[in-house]
Amino acid sequence: MYPNPATEVLTVKTNHLQHAQIQIINQQGSTIDVPFTETTSGIYRLEIKDLPQGIYKLKVQSSQGFSIGTFVKE
Repeated sequence: MYPNPATEVLTVKTNHLQHAQIQIINQQGSTIDVPFTETTSGIYRLEIKDLPQGIYKLKVQSSQGFSIGTFVKE
């Protein structure tokens, strides 16, 4: 995922996993819905401009498994 830290948009590359489920999780463990689009096969653009500043977990899940990363919203 990049850029990290991010302010308005977070790009997530999933190694060509199409139709992945993406979740953002705040520090309290709540899932936050944000608008996102798949720009090309396996690359997602997440609109995070309305998130409060802080540290978030990003979970990407597909039929092949899942991955969790951390990003900072400035």
